[in-house]
Amino acid sequence: MINLLNNAIKFTNQGTISIDGSCQNTAQNTRVLTLTVKDTGIGINEDQQRHLFNAFAQAEIFTTRTYGSTGLGLSIVNQLSALMAGDINMISQPGKGSTFTVTLELPQSE
Repeated sequence: MINLLNNAIKFTNQGTISIDGSCQNTAQNTRVLTLTVKDTGIGINEDQQRHLFNAFAQAEIFTTRTYGSTGLGLSIVNQLSALMAGDINMISQPGKGSTFTVTLELPQSE
């Protein structure tokens, strides 16, 4: 969540950033945790979205120069989600912002 929130802050000069979370019990004695970070920042075009979860991938060289990104944050989120048998999805439009949703199915705790 920290990486997703840092990216939202970094790439949203004006507008809004929101964080949402939900938790649902399942019949298998687990809980599905859904965490969403949404921003109205610069957004990402479809071609660039295909590579953003790879290590050191960035939307374009302009992004690196302007925002100082290393291209590791989304790769780390993707790897951590996978290690927890979870998933990360992205919806984004240039100039309109991005929404990143992490879904994890976790054991129920008391």
